Order: sequence, then structure tokens, then C-alpha cells
Amino acid sequence: MMIYSIAYSDGKPPSLIDLDGILGKHFLFCLLSLILGVIVYFVKIRFIFRYSYVIYGISLFLLVGLFLFGKSISGAKSWYDLGFFSFQPSEFVKITTSLLIANIMYQSQLIMLHRKIWWLVVVILLPVGLIFIQPDPGTAITFFFLIFMFFREGLPIYVLFIAMCAIVLFILALVLGPIKLSLAILLLGYLTYFITKWRDWKTLGKVVLFTTLISIVFTFASTFAFQNFIEDHHRNRFEVLLNIREDNRNVGYHVFQSKIALGAGQFYGTGLLKGTQTNGKFVPEQHNDYIFSAVGEQWGFLGGFIVIGLYLFLILRIISKAEKNTNKFHKVYMYCFSSFLFGHFFINIGMTIGLLPTIGIPLPYLSYGGSNLLTFTILLALYLSMDYRRLAIE
Repeated sequence: MMIYSIAYSDGKPPSLIDLDGILGKHFLFCLLSLILGVIVYFVKIRFIFRYSYVIYGISLFLLVGLFLFGKSISGAKSWYDLGFFSFQPSEFVKITTSLLIANIMYQSQLIMLHRKIWWLVVVILLPVGLIFIQPDPGTAITFFFLIFMFFREGLPIYVLFIAMCAIVLFILALVLGPIKLSLAILLLGYLTYFITKWRDWKTLGKVVLFTTLISIVFTFASTFAFQNFIEDHHRNRFEVLLNIREDNRNVGYHVFQSKIALGAGQFYGTGLLKGTQTNGKFVPEQHNDYIFSAVGEQWGFLGGFIVIGLYLFLILRIISKAEKNTNKFHKVYMYCFSSFLFGHFFINIGMTIGLLPTIGIPLPYLSYGGSNLLTFTILLALYLSMDYRRLAIE
């Protein structure tokens, strides 16, 4: 319905059978996804488990092949041109990574402090590195949401605390600059060390000194990486988001128009096909990355709230079913699926309402895009298949 409203223009409704338009293509992707989902649902889980290493290797091979045969779109060499549509292997690798992680966890049957955690880190970082240098940092970031799966499997909570501190330091380094932030860290570290020395807490004092040193090194390293390894358009979006610079005509144009569309919807929305921003095509990439703005404008706060509620219900439902599953392979896979789904949902809506930078993440099951729709349909079909086997055993 949202793709239809976005494709609608000047009183001319788009056709479902017009494969040159986004509605016709999306309708075809929906049919293909349903057919493929049914096929995957009936595939033996034992077969998938046995060959998870092989299909993971194939997905890495496809990622490497992009550097030779890939098609460049919006500055990223992330697609294979198949004629009728473009295939994005970085979406497919989410499935294979989830399956291989579940396989490794099943075989170890131990808590996360086991040495196999390093294999899991390698399994995640290999596709992340290949995707990042395409460059497609947005898709790469979604893999880091797998940390929620690790927590469910026993990773200590202090790791999350360290990750949150690193994010805060990174943001402060961009806003204040590395030199000012380092001086502030030094001052805070010195005062803390002085207090620990005065109270004769020698061990804590050493920890403070080590933390201060690591924080300063991370501040300069993250700033250097941001300035030298991040694409200009992604860097500019971060700066606009953090109010380091103001640009509603160029870099910040997408978010600016998206906010206008969301605000125009007010509580109940303008109604289907009655949104001025949507009808006027003011929001760039509205059929893909910014489709939630079409929901907000035409269905208002109420419609947006319902959509968010449906996503949260689905994510919590998957986690709930994972908790009930006694098969380690099934349980870990479901955690991975819910992590990827939450990552896409959180980032997409966050950037649509201006809380996160624009990094090109589609909203699963709602945005236009064949690769993403096929991927999340397969992820869902595997989840349903695994849960059916749990019910059959019970």
C-alpha cells in the first residue's frame, strides 16, 4: 500500500503488471519471496545445518566477486547486475552468518567464555570487513547488533558497558575535537587517580590510569578513522546529525523533508494518497530508506505507532519462541534473526525521524528492494520451520 502511494502521481494509479515501475517490480518480488519462503520452509533443517559452512563460504565468495564483477550504485559496489534486477549479496550473507554462528554454538554447547568465541568473532568480521570496503558501512553496522545474541548466550554485561562508553567517546570526539576531549579525560583521570591514591586504593588507581590511556588512544584513533576511512557523504551526515554543521539543502535534505512529512501527518494522518510530501516526491528514496515517512504522513502518529508496535511484537515473538526452544542450533539462529530485524528496524526509523545518521538501511517487509525482501523472507521461513519442529516434538 505504501509503495502504491509513493508510485501514485497526478491522478494516474500505478499498475501491478508494469514491471518498469517500482510497484510492479515490488509486487513481483513479493510473489517470488512467498514462493521461495515456502520452498525454504520445507527444506530439511538437518541439511541446512550440515552445509552451513559451505553456504557461508559461497556467500563470502560472492562478496569478494563484487570487486571484479560488481555494479556500482550510489558510490557502493554492492550489487550484481542480473538484467531484470540487481542482487545484493551483503543481504544474503546475513542468513549464512546466522546459520554458521548457530552451528558453531550448537557444537560447542558451552558458555560464551569458551575459546570458540574467537571463531564467532572471525565469522562476523569477515563479511563485515568485505562489506565495509565496498563501501557500504550501513549494512556492515547491522552485523554488530548480533551482540544481543551473545548476551543471551552468556556474554558478560560489562562488554555492553564498554561498547556504550566507546560510542559516547566517539561522539564527544566529533563534537569537541580529539585534543579538547583528551585534555578533559586527562583531567578527569588525574582527579580520580588522586582520590584513589589518597584513599590508598592502589589497584583501582592502576585501573584508572590504564582506562585513561586507552580512552585517549581510542579518541585519536576513532577520529583519524572517521576522517580518513569514512566516505565524505557518510561523514557529512554524521556532522549534520550532531549539529557540527547545518545543511538542509544538500546533506541534510533527506532528513529535513522526512521530518516535514512526518509532521504533516499529525495524529491521524492526511489519508491515503493525500500526503503533499509523498505526492510531490519531496522525500528522496522514500520508497526505500525513507518509507516510514510515507506511513507517518498518510497515517499519522497513530499509524506510525501501530507499525512500530507490529515490529516490536514480531521481534519479541521471535525471542519468546527462541526461549522455549531446547535445540541450541534453532535457539541461536532465532536470536540472530531477531538481532538483524531489530537492527534494521531501529536504524531505519531512527534515521527517518532524525535521531540517527542516514546510512541507507531499508525497513524489512515494507521498503522496496528485492534482495532485502528475499533475505528477510528466508530468515522468517527458517524461523517458522524451526518453531514448527519444536511444536512437533512437544
